[in-house]
Amino acid sequence: MLVWSKSGRLAIWAGIVPLFLLIYGVPVAVLVLASLTGQWNARFQAASAYRTSSAR
Repeated sequence: MLVWSKSGRLAIWAGIVPLFLLIYGVPVAVLVLASLTGQWNARFQAASAYRTSSAR
């Protein structure tokens, strides 16, 4: 469907951009954060703060 009015196009873009960011941006951001921290467990703790189970 074509939207001819400027306000209609802006409304469509205002709905599509957040949806796009939610579907694609959030998973990519999680992957980037996880790759920068060095490990996947807990809440993305830094690799230097990693403790083994024997150190507790």
